Amino acid sequence: MAAMTIVPHERQFCRTSRRSFISMGAAAATFLPAVADLAPTVQGKTEPTHDPWLSVFIADPHVPERGVPPEDPRDAAFPDQMYNRLAAIVDEILAMRPLPSSVVCFGDIAYLKGRVEEYKTTEPMLRRLEQAGIRLVLGLGNHDHRDAFLEVWPEYRTNTLVPGFVVSEVSLGTCDLVMLDTLWDSGVPGSYNRGEGNLQGAMLAFVENDLKKRKRPFLLAGHQSPDVIATGKEKLLHWVAKLDKCCGYVHGHNHAWKRSCVHVWYGSCPVKRVVALPSTGFWGDIGYALCRTSKDRATVELVQTDFYFPRYREDNRPALWANMVRENDGSTCEFLY
Repeated sequence: MAAMTIVPHERQFCRTSRRSFISMGAAAATFLPAVADLAPTVQGKTEPTHDPWLSVFIADPHVPERGVPPEDPRDAAFPDQMYNRLAAIVDEILAMRPLPSSVVCFGDIAYLKGRVEEYKTTEPMLRRLEQAGIRLVLGLGNHDHRDAFLEVWPEYRTNTLVPGFVVSEVSLGTCDLVMLDTLWDSGVPGSYNRGEGNLQGAMLAFVENDLKKRKRPFLLAGHQSPDVIATGKEKLLHWVAKLDKCCGYVHGHNHAWKRSCVHVWYGSCPVKRVVALPSTGFWGDIGYALCRTSKDRATVELVQTDFYFPRYREDNRPALWANMVRENDGSTCEFLY
């Protein structure tokens, strides 16, 4: 089967949603400093600038090594599907004007078993975002391996908030995002990891100490949903609900756009919003999300380009899938400070 590409009518969803969402930046000027002026023109061509209140969230690329038959035989007919879809999203991001200030990936960069060659496959593509002046933040999922990832992205070994783990922080404008390392690594290269997340030792101490003391609003982020991430005797969802400046949680893993909430116990207050992101191109909801911050909130909007499950096949595509894309595309989730 030929390599997968995003068909024109699907990309139209992207353009329409992105254009309307980015235009919200004009309204923000009434209560926020204006976005930086465009850089001086070069040979009559205006250079792009970066919107400090606009970010892009991507999740679950699951890109295999190119030129090698996929390990799962069900994927044998689609060797370039995940690569091509991620490449299309990178192109979409680089075409934005203004450019987003950051791009955050919520894990499962590798295909299934976190091989070094898989990170080498996507590294040049993702580096294009950094070369355009966009801050790139990569998180780890249960199909990643920490050591293999760090071999290709060595800067994450030193540029981390928790030594020995991949923990990052990035400003989204009026709030921050803190990417946790929830990987329950098997420690065996080229093998499967536990699907659930786990925070222990230095990672748990970071949540208990550092995140408690924060004075600025922040979104907490990880690969899995907070209700399946263990933190000793309780799940991460309890910390999301209890941390004063945490305004919500964003994750991948489920390959499905979903808005929900967490609380400590029935009838408790406060309640914090949670949103799950689509995959960039493996299965389920396909696409990415835009995040715009303003004076008192962060708004995450879904840009959905496709839906397919379990594997995409043109000859048996249900008509319902296109309806699901139309219904989901443009959906938003707001995190109030």
